[in-house]
Amino acid sequence: MHIIAKLFLGTALLAGAVTGALAQAQPGDPPIPTYNDPPGPLPNPLNITMHPGSVFPENRVFGDPSKPGIYGMITTWQPGKFSRPHFHNTDRFVYVVSGTWWVSASNDFDPKTTYPIPQGTFAVDLANKVHWDGNRLGGPPTVLYIVGEGPLTNISVGHDGKPLAVQPNHQQRPAAPAAAPAP
Repeated sequence: MHIIAKLFLGTALLAGAVTGALAQAQPGDPPIPTYNDPPGPLPNPLNITMHPGSVFPENRVFGDPSKPGIYGMITTWQPGKFSRPHFHNTDRFVYVVSGTWWVSASNDFDPKTTYPIPQGTFAVDLANKVHWDGNRLGGPPTVLYIVGEGPLTNISVGHDGKPLAVQPNHQQRPAAPAAAPAP
């Protein structure tokens, strides 16, 4: 098993163990629900801490993607925001915490060609494979938990799939183009 997958699994197991230890019932607490009780409401992704002024907010859980070593971060895609075709130099392991993640492996940017990765899904963003992703209009924000190994680089590509001569600033993610009015 790859070291990143082991670390991702280990982090999840450790978080579960710590949560279980901290979640001991206290006097006056409501009863612990059983499997047969109805589920509660989904957490509101708008409550995820955002970096003010950032179009593409990322919150580091551990590590730093710009430095050597393992990192983990929570990323929020607002409706109507997409990256442009690009690839990364290392694999990234992605869990869709909430919302729907819309992805494409095409060299051409067209949000109508994206396919959905629903909440609760785990995916691998393979190194050196062109892709782009985001969140379609009309739904809630999409929250992703991403684990990878740094240093991570984002390489934007043209229609031919080859790296662009001038690389854009990946911190400023452009909005998807407005849809043309129906005839």
